[in-house]
Amino acid sequence: MTVRTDPSDQADLSDSSSIDKNISTDMVTHMKTTIDIADDLLLRAKEEAKQKNTTLKSLVERGLAEILEKKESKKLFKIRSFAGGEGVNPIYEAMTWDEKLEVIYGNGSDRL
Repeated sequence: MTVRTDPSDQADLSDSSSIDKNISTDMVTHMKTTIDIADDLLLRAKEEAKQKNTTLKSLVERGLAEILEKKESKKLFKIRSFAGGEGVNPIYEAMTWDEKLEVIYGNGSDRL
């Protein structure tokens, strides 16, 4: 049997940097690791994988991706600055706190 390969698909062995790049890329995208999982959780995960017709590996990867995406998507609430305005309306300057609440909430029945 004769196997013909496209020379462009083969790494240039004279350039060791191309070999290093291929190895490090492969290691990053296909890393193996060992983790300890509680027996009950592992059994439940295996059952879930079986019901979903998928693998335990796929469930773990999806779970990790979901957690990391949620973490990345959390944005801090930023309060806009109103500095530089004219300040508090003089009408409210002389009011007590209760009078200001009355203006805001009416007769007080809506207040907590």
